[in-house]
Amino acid sequence: MQRDSFPSDLPTGFPASNPSGLPAGSLRREAGKTDLGHSDIGHKAGEGQADASGPIGLPDLMPGDEFLPAFLQAAEEKAGGDNPERRSQSDRRNQSEGDRRESERLPLRRIIGTYEDPEAQVASEVSSPGPLFVVIGGVHGNEPAGVRAALRVLERLAFEKPRFQGRLVAVAGNLRALERDERYIEDDLNRHWTLEAVERVRSQGSRADSPEDRELREILAVFEEELKGPQERAIFLDLHTSSGQGAPFICMGDTLQNRHISQGLPIPLILGLEEVIRGSMLEYLGEQGHCALAVEGGQHTDTRTVSHHEAAIWCALVAAGCLREEDVSDFAQQRDLLRVAAGGLPSVVEILHRQASVENDGFEMVPGFHNFERVHKGDLLATDNEGEIRAPLTGRVLLPRYQGQGDDAFFLGRRVSPFWLGVSARLRAMRAERVLHLLPGVRRVLPGSPATRYSDPLQASSKDNRLEVNTRIARFFPAQLMHLFGYRRRTPMQGVVIFERRCEGLPWG
Repeated sequence: MQRDSFPSDLPTGFPASNPSGLPAGSLRREAGKTDLGHSDIGHKAGEGQADASGPIGLPDLMPGDEFLPAFLQAAEEKAGGDNPERRSQSDRRNQSEGDRRESERLPLRRIIGTYEDPEAQVASEVSSPGPLFVVIGGVHGNEPAGVRAALRVLERLAFEKPRFQGRLVAVAGNLRALERDERYIEDDLNRHWTLEAVERVRSQGSRADSPEDRELREILAVFEEELKGPQERAIFLDLHTSSGQGAPFICMGDTLQNRHISQGLPIPLILGLEEVIRGSMLEYLGEQGHCALAVEGGQHTDTRTVSHHEAAIWCALVAAGCLREEDVSDFAQQRDLLRVAAGGLPSVVEILHRQASVENDGFEMVPGFHNFERVHKGDLLATDNEGEIRAPLTGRVLLPRYQGQGDDAFFLGRRVSPFWLGVSARLRAMRAERVLHLLPGVRRVLPGSPATRYSDPLQASSKDNRLEVNTRIARFFPAQLMHLFGYRRRTPMQGVVIFERRCEGLPWG
Protein backbone atom coordinates (compact mmCIF):
# COMPACT_ATOMS: atom_id res chain seq x y z
CA MET A 1 0.00 0.00 0.00
CA GLN A 2 1.38 3.41 -0.96
CA ARG A 3 1.65 6.34 1.40
CA ASP A 4 -1.17 8.20 -0.33
CA SER A 5 -3.55 5.24 -0.13
CA PHE A 6 -4.04 5.16 3.61
CA PRO A 7 -7.60 4.00 4.26
CA SER A 8 -9.94 6.94 4.72
CA ASP A 9 -12.18 4.87 6.96
CA LEU A 10 -9.56 4.42 9.67
CA PRO A 11 -11.11 2.81 12.76
CA THR A 12 -11.40 4.90 15.87
CA GLY A 13 -9.03 2.91 18.06
CA PHE A 14 -6.81 -0.09 18.62
CA PRO A 15 -8.19 -3.57 19.24
CA ALA A 16 -7.91 -4.56 22.87
CA SER A 17 -5.49 -7.45 22.60
CA ASN A 18 -2.72 -5.81 20.54
CA PRO A 19 -2.90 -2.14 19.65
CA SER A 20 -0.29 -2.29 16.92
CA GLY A 21 -0.72 -5.71 15.38
CA LEU A 22 3.05 -6.14 15.86
CA PRO A 23 4.96 -7.92 18.60
CA ALA A 24 4.04 -6.53 22.00
CA GLY A 25 6.11 -3.74 23.47
CA SER A 26 6.81 -1.31 20.66
CA LEU A 27 5.94 -0.15 17.18
CA ARG A 28 8.99 1.18 15.38
CA ARG A 29 10.30 2.00 11.92
CA GLU A 30 13.59 2.95 10.33
CA ALA A 31 12.71 6.44 9.17
CA GLY A 32 10.51 7.33 12.10
CA LYS A 33 9.15 6.03 15.34
CA THR A 34 5.89 5.65 17.13
CA ASP A 35 6.77 4.32 20.53
CA LEU A 36 3.80 2.58 22.08
CA GLY A 37 6.09 0.81 24.51
CA HIS A 38 7.44 3.96 26.17
CA SER A 39 8.27 3.44 29.84
CA ASP A 40 6.36 6.14 31.67
CA ILE A 41 6.70 7.75 35.09
CA GLY A 42 3.77 5.91 36.57
CA HIS A 43 3.20 3.78 39.62
CA LYS A 44 2.70 0.13 40.11
CA ALA A 45 -0.82 -1.03 39.66
CA GLY A 46 -2.83 -1.58 42.80
CA GLU A 47 -6.32 -2.57 43.54
CA GLY A 48 -8.78 -0.12 42.04
CA GLN A 49 -5.99 1.86 40.33
CA ALA A 50 -5.01 2.34 36.72
CA ASP A 51 -1.93 0.51 35.57
CA ALA A 52 0.57 3.23 34.72
CA SER A 53 3.06 0.77 33.28
CA GLY A 54 0.75 -1.51 31.34
CA PRO A 55 -0.59 -1.23 27.80
CA ILE A 56 -2.73 1.60 26.54
CA GLY A 57 -6.42 1.03 26.98
CA LEU A 58 -9.83 2.59 26.53
CA PRO A 59 -13.39 1.43 26.07
CA ASP A 60 -13.12 -0.83 23.00
CA LEU A 61 -14.13 1.17 19.94
CA MET A 62 -13.81 -1.58 17.36
CA PRO A 63 -15.18 -4.80 18.88
CA GLY A 64 -14.30 -8.01 17.13
CA ASP A 65 -11.37 -8.59 14.77
CA GLU A 66 -9.13 -8.39 17.82
CA PHE A 67 -6.09 -9.80 16.04
CA LEU A 68 -6.00 -7.51 13.02
CA PRO A 69 -3.97 -4.31 13.09
CA ALA A 70 -6.45 -1.48 12.80
CA PHE A 71 -5.22 -0.17 9.46
CA LEU A 72 -5.21 -3.67 7.91
CA GLN A 73 -8.70 -4.22 9.24
CA ALA A 74 -9.77 -0.99 7.55
CA ALA A 75 -8.17 -2.02 4.27
CA GLU A 76 -9.77 -5.46 4.38
CA GLU A 77 -13.21 -4.04 5.12
CA LYS A 78 -12.76 -1.45 2.38
CA ALA A 79 -11.93 -4.18 -0.10
CA GLY A 80 -15.19 -5.90 0.75
CA GLY A 81 -17.12 -2.68 0.96
CA ASP A 82 -19.18 -3.35 -2.18
CA ASN A 83 -20.82 -6.36 -0.59
CA PRO A 84 -24.08 -5.16 1.01
CA GLU A 85 -24.46 -8.34 3.02
CA ARG A 86 -20.96 -7.97 4.42
CA ARG A 87 -21.58 -4.34 5.33
CA SER A 88 -24.82 -5.32 7.01
CA GLN A 89 -23.12 -8.04 9.04
CA SER A 90 -20.39 -5.63 10.10
CA ASP A 91 -22.93 -2.98 11.07
CA ARG A 92 -24.94 -5.49 13.11
CA ARG A 93 -21.80 -6.71 14.83
CA ASN A 94 -20.65 -3.21 15.73
CA GLN A 95 -24.12 -2.20 16.87
CA SER A 96 -24.57 -5.20 19.14
CA GLU A 97 -21.08 -4.90 20.56
CA GLY A 98 -21.46 -1.14 20.86
CA ASP A 99 -23.92 -1.61 23.72
CA ARG A 100 -21.16 -2.96 25.92
CA ARG A 101 -18.16 -0.97 24.71
CA GLU A 102 -18.63 1.96 27.09
CA SER A 103 -18.58 -0.35 30.10
CA GLU A 104 -15.34 -2.07 29.11
CA ARG A 105 -12.15 -0.65 30.57
CA LEU A 106 -8.64 -1.69 29.70
CA PRO A 107 -5.39 -0.81 31.49
CA LEU A 108 -4.13 2.71 30.80
CA ARG A 109 -0.67 4.24 30.73
CA ARG A 110 0.57 7.79 31.12
CA ILE A 111 2.49 8.16 27.88
CA ILE A 112 0.19 7.04 25.08
CA GLY A 113 2.98 7.13 22.52
CA THR A 114 5.62 9.25 20.80
CA TYR A 115 6.65 9.98 17.24
CA GLU A 116 9.79 11.51 15.85
CA ASP A 117 11.67 11.25 12.59
CA PRO A 118 15.36 10.29 13.00
CA GLU A 119 16.19 11.71 9.56
CA ALA A 120 14.77 15.06 10.57
CA GLN A 121 16.63 14.79 13.88
CA VAL A 122 19.95 14.41 12.06
CA ALA A 123 19.13 17.42 9.89
CA SER A 124 18.16 19.43 12.96
CA GLU A 125 21.64 19.03 14.41
CA VAL A 126 22.79 21.71 11.98
CA SER A 127 19.53 23.67 11.91
CA SER A 128 16.43 23.82 14.12
CA PRO A 129 15.37 20.86 16.28
CA GLY A 130 11.72 21.66 15.64
CA PRO A 131 9.01 21.97 18.28
CA LEU A 132 8.02 19.67 21.08
CA PHE A 133 4.32 19.00 20.42
CA VAL A 134 2.40 17.50 23.35
CA VAL A 135 -1.16 16.21 22.97
CA ILE A 136 -3.09 15.62 26.21
CA GLY A 137 -6.32 13.64 26.31
CA GLY A 138 -8.53 12.56 29.18
CA VAL A 139 -7.71 15.31 31.70
CA HIS A 140 -11.33 14.67 32.64
CA GLY A 141 -11.95 10.96 33.01
CA ASN A 142 -15.31 10.95 31.24
CA GLU A 143 -13.69 12.52 28.16
CA PRO A 144 -11.61 9.73 26.53
CA ALA A 145 -12.13 10.94 22.95
CA GLY A 146 -8.85 12.85 22.99
CA VAL A 147 -6.92 9.70 23.87
CA ARG A 148 -8.64 7.81 21.06
CA ALA A 149 -7.80 10.59 18.59
CA ALA A 150 -4.15 10.59 19.66
CA LEU A 151 -4.01 6.83 19.11
CA ARG A 152 -5.39 7.27 15.60
CA VAL A 153 -2.77 9.88 14.75
CA LEU A 154 0.11 7.84 16.19
CA GLU A 155 -0.94 4.73 14.31
CA ARG A 156 -1.23 6.60 11.05
CA LEU A 157 2.12 8.34 11.48
CA ALA A 158 3.77 4.95 12.03
CA PHE A 159 2.09 3.58 8.91
CA GLU A 160 2.69 6.50 6.53
CA LYS A 161 6.13 7.52 7.87
CA PRO A 162 6.04 11.21 6.91
CA ARG A 163 8.92 13.59 7.47
CA PHE A 164 8.34 15.15 10.86
CA GLN A 165 10.04 18.19 12.31
CA GLY A 166 10.31 17.96 16.08
CA ARG A 167 8.81 15.45 18.48
CA LEU A 168 5.21 14.44 19.18
CA VAL A 169 4.26 13.12 22.62
CA ALA A 170 0.74 12.00 23.51
CA VAL A 171 -0.12 11.95 27.22
CA ALA A 172 -3.14 10.55 29.05
CA GLY A 173 -4.59 12.83 31.71
CA ASN A 174 -6.47 11.55 34.75
CA LEU A 175 -5.75 7.83 34.51
CA ARG A 176 -7.74 6.80 37.55
CA ALA A 177 -10.78 8.83 36.49
CA LEU A 178 -10.51 7.47 32.93
CA GLU A 179 -10.60 3.97 34.33
CA ARG A 180 -13.81 4.80 36.22
CA ASP A 181 -15.32 6.90 33.42
CA GLU A 182 -15.77 9.78 35.88
CA ARG A 183 -14.83 13.44 35.46
CA TYR A 184 -12.54 13.25 38.49
CA ILE A 185 -12.01 11.24 41.67
CA GLU A 186 -11.93 13.90 44.41
CA ASP A 187 -11.09 17.22 42.72
CA ASP A 188 -11.22 18.53 39.18
CA LEU A 189 -7.73 17.95 37.77
CA ASN A 190 -8.24 20.85 35.37
CA ARG A 191 -8.70 23.23 38.31
CA HIS A 192 -5.68 21.81 40.12
CA TRP A 193 -2.87 23.61 38.27
CA THR A 194 -2.40 26.69 40.43
CA LEU A 195 1.10 27.65 41.50
CA GLU A 196 0.10 26.95 45.09
CA ALA A 197 -1.08 23.42 44.28
CA VAL A 198 1.93 22.65 42.10
CA GLU A 199 4.37 23.86 44.76
CA ARG A 200 2.50 21.95 47.46
CA VAL A 201 2.71 18.73 45.46
CA ARG A 202 6.40 19.31 44.78
CA SER A 203 7.17 19.86 48.44
CA GLN A 204 5.03 17.17 50.03
CA GLY A 205 5.77 13.47 49.98
CA SER A 206 3.80 11.32 47.61
CA ARG A 207 2.15 9.55 50.55
CA ALA A 208 0.21 12.76 51.23
CA ASP A 209 -1.09 12.98 47.65
CA SER A 210 -4.79 13.04 46.92
CA PRO A 211 -5.81 11.16 43.75
CA GLU A 212 -5.57 14.33 41.67
CA ASP A 213 -2.29 15.34 43.38
CA ARG A 214 -0.82 12.08 42.17
CA GLU A 215 -2.09 12.67 38.64
CA LEU A 216 -0.61 16.18 38.61
CA ARG A 217 2.71 14.88 39.95
CA GLU A 218 2.99 12.22 37.24
CA ILE A 219 1.90 14.48 34.38
CA LEU A 220 4.24 17.25 35.51
CA ALA A 221 7.13 14.78 35.64
CA VAL A 222 6.43 13.77 32.03
CA PHE A 223 6.27 17.41 30.90
CA GLU A 224 9.49 18.32 32.68
CA GLU A 225 11.34 15.31 31.30
CA GLU A 226 10.23 16.11 27.75
CA LEU A 227 11.14 19.78 28.12
CA LYS A 228 14.73 18.80 28.92
CA GLY A 229 15.21 17.74 25.31
CA PRO A 230 16.14 20.10 22.47
CA GLN A 231 13.24 22.03 20.96
CA GLU A 232 12.67 25.45 19.48
CA ARG A 233 9.42 25.82 21.43
CA ALA A 234 6.87 23.67 23.26
CA ILE A 235 3.25 23.43 22.12
CA PHE A 236 0.55 21.79 24.26
CA LEU A 237 -2.82 20.76 22.80
CA ASP A 238 -5.36 19.73 25.45
CA LEU A 239 -8.35 17.78 24.08
CA HIS A 240 -11.73 17.95 25.82
CA THR A 241 -15.37 17.08 25.23
CA SER A 242 -18.61 18.36 26.75
CA SER A 243 -21.85 16.95 28.08
CA GLY A 244 -23.87 19.21 25.76
CA GLN A 245 -24.07 18.92 21.99
CA GLY A 246 -22.41 21.43 19.72
CA ALA A 247 -19.65 22.29 17.30
CA PRO A 248 -15.95 22.02 18.16
CA PHE A 249 -14.06 25.12 19.27
CA ILE A 250 -10.71 26.35 20.63
CA CYS A 251 -10.02 27.87 24.06
CA MET A 252 -6.76 29.64 24.84
CA GLY A 253 -5.08 32.55 26.52
CA ASP A 254 -4.93 35.34 23.96
CA THR A 255 -1.23 35.42 23.10
CA LEU A 256 0.22 35.89 19.64
CA GLN A 257 1.96 32.50 19.69
CA ASN A 258 -1.33 30.80 20.57
CA ARG A 259 -3.09 32.68 17.80
CA HIS A 260 -0.58 31.30 15.29
CA ILE A 261 -1.73 27.74 16.01
CA SER A 262 -5.42 28.60 16.36
CA GLN A 263 -5.45 30.21 12.91
CA GLY A 264 -4.68 26.80 11.45
CA LEU A 265 -7.91 25.32 12.85
CA PRO A 266 -11.08 26.58 11.09
CA ILE A 267 -13.26 26.46 14.20
CA PRO A 268 -14.45 29.19 16.57
CA LEU A 269 -12.00 30.72 19.02
CA ILE A 270 -13.20 31.30 22.59
CA LEU A 271 -11.40 34.00 24.56
CA GLY A 272 -11.60 34.95 28.22
CA LEU A 273 -12.25 31.53 29.72
CA GLU A 274 -9.06 31.74 31.81
CA GLU A 275 -10.39 34.96 33.35
CA VAL A 276 -13.39 33.24 34.89
CA ILE A 277 -11.91 29.87 35.93
CA ARG A 278 -8.75 29.23 37.90
CA GLY A 279 -6.24 26.40 37.92
CA SER A 280 -6.47 25.00 34.39
CA MET A 281 -3.52 23.14 32.93
CA LEU A 282 -3.40 25.57 30.01
CA GLU A 283 -3.16 28.54 32.36
CA TYR A 284 -0.20 26.97 34.15
CA LEU A 285 1.59 26.06 30.91
CA GLY A 286 0.91 29.48 29.42
CA GLU A 287 2.42 31.16 32.48
CA GLN A 288 5.59 29.19 31.80
CA GLY A 289 5.75 30.83 28.36
CA HIS A 290 4.59 27.82 26.36
CA CYS A 291 2.08 27.72 23.55
CA ALA A 292 -1.03 26.12 25.08
CA LEU A 293 -4.48 25.58 23.57
CA ALA A 294 -7.51 23.43 24.30
CA VAL A 295 -9.95 21.99 21.77
CA GLU A 296 -13.49 21.07 22.75
CA GLY A 297 -14.31 18.39 20.19
CA GLY A 298 -18.03 17.89 20.78
CA GLN A 299 -20.32 15.86 22.98
CA HIS A 300 -18.74 13.04 25.03
CA THR A 301 -20.37 10.12 23.19
CA ASP A 302 -21.01 11.69 19.78
CA THR A 303 -19.34 9.49 17.17
CA ARG A 304 -18.03 12.59 15.36
CA THR A 305 -16.11 13.91 18.36
CA VAL A 306 -13.06 11.66 17.98
CA SER A 307 -12.82 12.65 14.30
CA HIS A 308 -12.99 16.33 15.26
CA HIS A 309 -10.11 15.81 17.69
CA GLU A 310 -8.08 13.89 15.15
CA ALA A 311 -8.58 16.63 12.54
CA ALA A 312 -7.59 19.24 15.12
CA ILE A 313 -4.33 17.39 15.82
CA TRP A 314 -3.44 17.19 12.11
CA CYS A 315 -4.24 20.86 11.53
CA ALA A 316 -2.28 21.94 14.61
CA LEU A 317 0.74 19.83 13.61
CA VAL A 318 0.78 21.56 10.24
CA ALA A 319 0.33 25.01 11.81
CA ALA A 320 3.22 24.26 14.17
CA GLY A 321 5.52 23.29 11.30
CA CYS A 322 5.86 19.66 12.40
CA LEU A 323 4.27 18.49 9.15
CA ARG A 324 3.65 20.03 5.75
CA GLU A 325 0.19 19.95 4.24
CA GLU A 326 1.40 17.67 1.46
CA ASP A 327 2.65 15.16 4.04
CA VAL A 328 -0.92 14.55 5.22
CA SER A 329 -2.59 12.90 2.24
CA ASP A 330 -6.11 13.90 3.28
CA PHE A 331 -5.25 17.22 4.90
CA ALA A 332 -7.88 19.13 2.92
CA GLN A 333 -10.57 16.69 4.08
CA GLN A 334 -9.40 16.95 7.69
CA ARG A 335 -9.56 20.73 7.57
CA ASP A 336 -12.92 20.69 5.80
CA LEU A 337 -14.33 18.36 8.46
CA LEU A 338 -13.73 21.07 11.06
CA ARG A 339 -14.90 23.86 8.78
CA VAL A 340 -18.20 22.13 8.05
CA ALA A 341 -18.75 21.29 11.72
CA ALA A 342 -18.36 24.99 12.61
CA GLY A 343 -20.25 26.33 9.61
CA GLY A 344 -22.17 29.54 10.23
CA LEU A 345 -20.75 30.15 13.71
CA PRO A 346 -18.87 33.30 14.77
CA SER A 347 -15.11 32.97 14.40
CA VAL A 348 -14.36 34.63 17.77
CA VAL A 349 -16.45 34.67 20.96
CA GLU A 350 -15.53 36.30 24.27
CA ILE A 351 -16.76 34.84 27.56
CA LEU A 352 -18.73 37.41 29.57
CA HIS A 353 -20.46 35.31 32.23
CA ARG A 354 -19.79 32.12 34.17
CA GLN A 355 -22.61 30.47 36.06
CA ALA A 356 -21.04 28.68 39.01
CA SER A 357 -22.37 25.52 40.60
CA VAL A 358 -21.54 23.76 43.86
CA GLU A 359 -22.09 20.23 45.04
CA ASN A 360 -25.68 19.39 46.03
CA ASP A 361 -27.07 22.71 44.79
CA GLY A 362 -29.68 20.89 42.72
CA PHE A 363 -28.48 22.44 39.46
CA GLU A 364 -30.32 21.16 36.39
CA MET A 365 -29.89 22.62 32.93
CA VAL A 366 -33.02 22.98 30.83
CA PRO A 367 -32.76 20.14 28.27
CA GLY A 368 -31.75 20.81 24.68
CA PHE A 369 -29.22 23.65 24.85
CA HIS A 370 -26.12 23.23 22.73
CA ASN A 371 -22.87 25.15 22.33
CA PHE A 372 -23.26 28.54 20.59
CA GLU A 373 -27.05 28.54 20.87
CA ARG A 374 -28.40 32.10 21.00
CA VAL A 375 -30.22 33.15 24.16
CA HIS A 376 -31.79 36.43 25.22
CA LYS A 377 -31.62 38.19 28.53
CA GLY A 378 -34.24 36.68 30.81
CA ASP A 379 -34.50 33.31 29.03
CA LEU A 380 -34.86 30.37 31.42
CA LEU A 381 -31.66 28.33 31.24
CA ALA A 382 -31.65 26.16 34.36
CA THR A 383 -32.96 25.63 37.87
CA ASP A 384 -31.38 24.87 41.22
CA ASN A 385 -32.45 24.66 44.85
CA GLU A 386 -32.97 28.42 44.93
CA GLY A 387 -35.25 28.50 41.90
CA GLU A 388 -34.96 29.54 38.27
CA ILE A 389 -31.70 30.62 36.62
CA ARG A 390 -32.27 33.04 33.76
CA ALA A 391 -29.81 34.49 31.28
CA PRO A 392 -28.31 37.72 32.71
CA LEU A 393 -27.44 38.93 29.20
CA THR A 394 -28.09 38.27 25.54
CA GLY A 395 -25.44 36.09 23.95
CA ARG A 396 -24.49 32.50 23.19
CA VAL A 397 -24.50 29.53 25.53
CA LEU A 398 -21.25 27.60 25.89
CA LEU A 399 -20.58 24.35 27.74
CA PRO A 400 -24.07 23.77 29.21
CA ARG A 401 -23.62 21.12 31.89
CA TYR A 402 -25.69 17.96 31.53
CA GLN A 403 -23.62 15.83 33.90
CA GLY A 404 -23.35 15.49 37.65
CA GLN A 405 -19.76 16.51 38.40
CA GLY A 406 -18.38 19.95 37.74
CA ASP A 407 -18.47 23.44 39.21
CA ASP A 408 -19.23 25.25 35.93
CA ALA A 409 -22.95 25.29 35.13
CA PHE A 410 -22.68 27.16 31.82
CA PHE A 411 -21.00 30.15 30.21
CA LEU A 412 -22.36 33.01 28.13
CA GLY A 413 -20.39 34.86 25.48
CA ARG A 414 -20.72 37.31 22.63
CA ARG A 415 -19.19 37.56 19.19
CA VAL A 416 -16.01 39.61 18.77
CA SER A 417 -15.13 41.01 15.38
CA PRO A 418 -11.86 39.55 14.04
CA PHE A 419 -10.98 43.15 13.17
CA TRP A 420 -10.10 43.77 16.81
CA LEU A 421 -7.69 40.83 16.84
CA GLY A 422 -5.83 42.52 14.00
CA VAL A 423 -5.73 45.80 15.90
CA SER A 424 -4.53 43.97 18.98
CA ALA A 425 -1.70 42.24 17.09
CA ARG A 426 -0.43 45.59 15.78
CA LEU A 427 -0.56 47.22 19.20
CA ARG A 428 1.39 44.38 20.76
CA ALA A 429 3.97 44.38 17.99
CA MET A 430 4.51 48.10 18.70
CA ARG A 431 4.84 47.42 22.46
CA ALA A 432 2.17 50.06 22.97
CA GLU A 433 1.33 48.65 26.41
CA ARG A 434 4.29 50.62 27.75
CA VAL A 435 2.17 53.78 27.85
CA LEU A 436 -0.98 52.33 29.41
CA HIS A 437 -0.03 53.43 32.91
CA LEU A 438 -0.26 57.04 31.71
CA LEU A 439 -4.02 56.75 31.15
CA PRO A 440 -6.40 58.22 33.79
CA GLY A 441 -7.21 55.69 36.51
CA VAL A 442 -4.41 53.28 35.51
CA ARG A 443 -1.19 52.70 37.42
CA ARG A 444 1.53 50.12 37.58
CA VAL A 445 1.50 47.52 40.33
CA LEU A 446 5.07 47.07 41.53
CA PRO A 447 6.25 44.17 43.71
CA GLY A 448 5.75 45.05 47.36
CA SER A 449 3.25 47.85 46.74
CA PRO A 450 0.01 47.92 48.75
CA ALA A 451 -2.02 47.17 45.62
CA THR A 452 -0.55 43.69 45.46
CA ARG A 453 -3.07 42.65 48.10
CA TYR A 454 -5.63 42.59 45.29
CA SER A 455 -3.53 40.33 43.09
CA ASP A 456 -4.31 36.68 42.69
CA PRO A 457 -1.54 34.75 44.52
CA LEU A 458 -1.28 32.53 41.46
CA GLN A 459 0.36 35.47 39.72
CA ALA A 460 2.82 36.44 42.47
CA SER A 461 5.78 37.57 40.43
CA SER A 462 8.70 39.96 40.44
CA LYS A 463 7.89 40.95 36.87
CA ASP A 464 6.47 44.40 36.22
CA ASN A 465 3.52 43.07 34.25
CA ARG A 466 0.49 44.18 36.26
CA LEU A 467 -1.71 47.24 36.13
CA GLU A 468 -4.28 48.49 38.61
CA VAL A 469 -7.37 50.02 37.01
CA ASN A 470 -9.69 52.21 39.06
CA THR A 471 -13.03 51.58 37.34
CA ARG A 472 -14.56 54.66 38.98
CA ILE A 473 -12.17 56.74 36.85
CA ALA A 474 -11.51 54.50 33.85
CA ARG A 475 -15.18 53.71 33.35
CA PHE A 476 -15.42 53.10 29.61
CA PHE A 477 -14.64 49.55 28.48
CA PRO A 478 -11.53 49.03 30.66
CA ALA A 479 -11.51 45.25 30.20
CA GLN A 480 -11.88 45.46 26.43
CA LEU A 481 -9.07 48.01 26.23
CA MET A 482 -6.75 45.91 28.37
CA HIS A 483 -7.49 42.82 26.29
CA LEU A 484 -6.28 44.61 23.16
CA PHE A 485 -2.87 45.03 24.78
CA GLY A 486 -2.63 41.41 25.94
CA TYR A 487 -3.80 41.85 29.55
CA ARG A 488 -6.31 39.68 31.35
CA ARG A 489 -8.54 40.55 34.26
CA ARG A 490 -7.39 38.91 37.47
CA THR A 491 -8.90 40.26 40.70
CA PRO A 492 -11.69 42.84 41.06
CA MET A 493 -12.22 44.44 44.47
CA GLN A 494 -13.86 47.68 45.68
CA GLY A 495 -13.80 49.49 42.34
CA VAL A 496 -10.27 48.35 41.51
CA VAL A 497 -9.34 45.63 39.02
CA ILE A 498 -5.88 44.12 38.66
CA PHE A 499 -4.93 43.22 35.10
CA GLU A 500 -1.91 41.10 34.27
CA ARG A 501 -0.20 40.88 30.93
CA ARG A 502 -0.09 37.39 29.52
CA CYS A 503 3.26 35.81 28.77
CA GLU A 504 3.52 36.15 24.99
CA GLY A 505 6.19 33.47 24.59
CA LEU A 506 8.45 33.13 21.57
CA PRO A 507 7.49 34.95 18.35
CA TRP A 508 6.96 32.80 15.28
CA GLY A 509 9.53 33.32 12.56
